[in-house]
Amino acid sequence: MPHGEVAAAIERVRAADPGKVDTLAFEFLVLTAARGGEVRGAVWSEIDRGQAVWTVPADSLPQQCNTIIMNGLRI
Repeated sequence: MPHGEVAAAIERVRAADPGKVDTLAFEFLVLTAARGGEVRGAVWSEIDRGQAVWTVPADSLPQQCNTIIMNGLRI
């Protein structure tokens, strides 16, 4: 999906099923640019809501970076 269409797509998904777990997971996936398995496997202990940071266990990621900044996300 082109970057310019992301906001409209998220709004359509929100309007279809607001508050539903899969809707929220999709938004989280798109806004963090994480992979589906990472999002499905996320647990609250990995998320620092005060700092808006998600620290994914290194063995769950194919890359070196395991900290995802979540500025602006509604958690």
